[in-house]
Amino acid sequence: MSGLKAAALALLTVGVAAMLFSARPALRTAPTDATTWNVELVDATAVEALPPTDAGIAAFRARVEEHPGSAPDHVTLGRLYLRRAAESGDDALYAEAERTYRRAFTLVPDNPSARLGLASALAAQHQFSLGLELIEPILEQDPENRQALMAAGDAYVALGRYAEAATAHEASADLQSGPPATARLAQLEELHGNVDEALALFEFAALEALQLDALADDLAWYLTRLADSYFHVGNYDASARHAEVAYAVSQRQHPALALLARARAAQGRYDEAIEAGERLVAAMPHPELIGQLGDLYAATGRIAEAEQQYQRVIALSITAGPVEDRPLARFLADHDLQPEQALLRAERDVELRPNIEAHDLHAWALYRNGRFEAAAEAIERALRLGTRRADFYYHAGMIYGALGDVDRSISFLQEALAINPGFDPLQAPLAREHLETQRAAHAS
Repeated sequence: MSGLKAAALALLTVGVAAMLFSARPALRTAPTDATTWNVELVDATAVEALPPTDAGIAAFRARVEEHPGSAPDHVTLGRLYLRRAAESGDDALYAEAERTYRRAFTLVPDNPSARLGLASALAAQHQFSLGLELIEPILEQDPENRQALMAAGDAYVALGRYAEAATAHEASADLQSGPPATARLAQLEELHGNVDEALALFEFAALEALQLDALADDLAWYLTRLADSYFHVGNYDASARHAEVAYAVSQRQHPALALLARARAAQGRYDEAIEAGERLVAAMPHPELIGQLGDLYAATGRIAEAEQQYQRVIALSITAGPVEDRPLARFLADHDLQPEQALLRAERDVELRPNIEAHDLHAWALYRNGRFEAAAEAIERALRLGTRRADFYYHAGMIYGALGDVDRSISFLQEALAINPGFDPLQAPLAREHLETQRAAHAS
């Protein structure tokens, strides 16, 4: 691909035997005992699950109380807090993980595990620059530390430093192949608009994880990531199936349930989408998920129930901190509510992690505030890698329409709907309406 210096990777995927990149040695080879990736290979009942996280937290809390000078116990407890935060949606546990890792870091400041653990806790709270300050000394001493390379690459992606991310992730993949390395290369392909290559790599990562007998949460993550990629290219059947299997493998994988709701809505199967959304919100009442459930109600004419969910989001937004800036700003901008608050949160988000998603959201919030020239500058930053995201193109179409550039508006709106015609239950129909309006204006 144009953005990576990768080579020929032999990939076992549906209809694809290999994807060729620019000339360099192969990063990995496909297992010889497999012929293709197929989600039906996964037997959800046979995947080994991790023990309950709460029990582990209780055990290691007791250990650190009994042995407060044990850095390894603090590292393990911090890791358990991070896992439980992801399972429950309780953001306070990220701060608890940070405190625990800081204790380990104080005990052994030169220990890579303590440093990387603290960096991961900071990253979970979107403090990527601070995390990098902890990771970079590890790489100065040991440039081949794979965990540090992957953590640095992840931080670079969050910060919009994509060339550095590619360097770090390629270096990690060169040192050792495996699902984590493959998935990170896939993400870079996706960001650069190479959707076929990205899907092939994500499929191969899932196949690798399955053949390596990955634990339930890990395998479910790869399946969920595939479900997300399939959704963004408009393959709703594949998205729904991967999300279903991911959730069957690990019911702690709540993003899989969110993707199932999105895919079912795009298929027009709203009863199933709402059922999944209601289960999700009951388990994890995050503002983003509540707003998405409200949109499903609105799309099916259940306006009073939609409004009830929207009011819940607005109430939560009063006290939500910077970790929730992106989903709250997107909700407010999508629904044209509190535009000043939407812009404030979008500006804070783009300062904290200036990647293409942040620039897209900033553009959308600027548009809602009537600042169309600034919105156009921001959306061009979001589109600079060639990422194939329907919502990016939709926002661009709306922005250029507001600027009176009918040709560009039509082009962007057409492309948004070509990429993913059901990208959002409310915004996709609006994209169609505005496209027809712009076409009529162009014809007159």
